Amino acid sequence: MLPVLATIVLATACGRTEQGGVAFETLKDSCSMRCSYDHDLTCFEVQYALELPAKSDNEAVSVVRNTLITDLFGEQYAALDNRTVLSRYVTDCVDEYNRVSADFTEFVASNVYEEHLQGVPLFLNDRLLTYEATRYMFTGGAHGMSVTTCWVFDLETGNQMTEDDLFVSNAADALLELLQQALAIDAAKRNIALDEFFDDQVLPNGNFAITEDGMYYQFNVYDIAPYCYGDTRLLLTKEQLKPLMRKNTPVYALWFDK
Repeated sequence: MLPVLATIVLATACGRTEQGGVAFETLKDSCSMRCSYDHDLTCFEVQYALELPAKSDNEAVSVVRNTLITDLFGEQYAALDNRTVLSRYVTDCVDEYNRVSADFTEFVASNVYEEHLQGVPLFLNDRLLTYEATRYMFTGGAHGMSVTTCWVFDLETGNQMTEDDLFVSNAADALLELLQQALAIDAAKRNIALDEFFDDQVLPNGNFAITEDGMYYQFNVYDIAPYCYGDTRLLLTKEQLKPLMRKNTPVYALWFDK
């Protein structure tokens, strides 16, 4: 049986800032391990760099924090403080990797684990938080996979907002048409033929971000196109969306109650 790990390199950092009344902790953690059978080969590497809401007495902020940690790492980590979340997650990844690798009697491509995760707040005011995280994973095979996820939170409740919260009940067809138009514009800019896309999958997918000027939908690799074209981000302006919007939402207030 191959001895898997020869060296371990760890690094941890933590800082704190406050934005819009929400305290964020900047967290960085990493771990890399080289294989004992080849010291030039890294078998295991994880790197994390995130800005996460700190634990708070504010109930809405606590809901936001718990949602992000649960979605990014798992429900079992939500009760931990932020710094412990990362260190525990790294430890658990190492333990799981060692458990799986113990079954290998010779080197194979799947005896590799690489994970990179970055997460940051994209927009924040007193009512809204837009957060985005990108995770890259490689566990052997032809290539790794990168997935970007967006969240939009109502800071009065802490709830994640969906299309149903933002748009009137009969907006689906018009929203779909806007996405198809945005896809045509994006494809032309990237010099990609429209028939290369899986156009029946270009649908409101819940993976969207709100900015001051509008919103964008994030479609990850394989969502609407082959791997070679990467991910796709479709931009919709607030002027395009105004006729479809519910008026009693923090997003409508951000865009139009000036």
